[in-house]
Amino acid sequence: EALRAVCRSLDGRGPQTRLVSPVMDALEVRSADELVVFVHSEACTRTRIAALSRIVFDLAEEGSSEAADIRARAAALLSLGVRSVAQSMLQKRQERSLNPSGVAPVEMMIALRGGLFEDEYMKASLGFAVSESMARLKRDFMPISSWKIIKPRYDAAVGAAILAQMVA
Repeated sequence: EALRAVCRSLDGRGPQTRLVSPVMDALEVRSADELVVFVHSEACTRTRIAALSRIVFDLAEEGSSEAADIRARAAALLSLGVRSVAQSMLQKRQERSLNPSGVAPVEMMIALRGGLFEDEYMKASLGFAVSESMARLKRDFMPISSWKIIKPRYDAAVGAAILAQMVA
């Protein structure tokens, strides 16, 4: 999102944004053309792009509306992802149940990992959005007794493997 905002600002399709200078400095590019070359190069790694989140968070804290909007959209999208995974897991659990009267409610443990969660706003926003999502799932007759956000016990790859096994 930050890269899109910078590109739109540089080529005139979007408003001027305070993201331009710090993003270009972080990526070590000096022009829109260099930015395009960078994005399509091997140097454009997940790690380098993820590092831009710190710029977005800092500028959002300093009052940049563009950065604040990016941060809010990221929280909303992550919340949708959490809800989707939780719903899929609960539906699979119901499908596997041999009990005709339904499945016993479970406590959902939600582990969030990554640099995005170093930002207090993201943690709070996502915590609120996840709570709303879980309440909606519970209201829609999903077997949830409670939920809480916990510190991850495993790295992301192990967590993904565990989720895949639970949903399969």
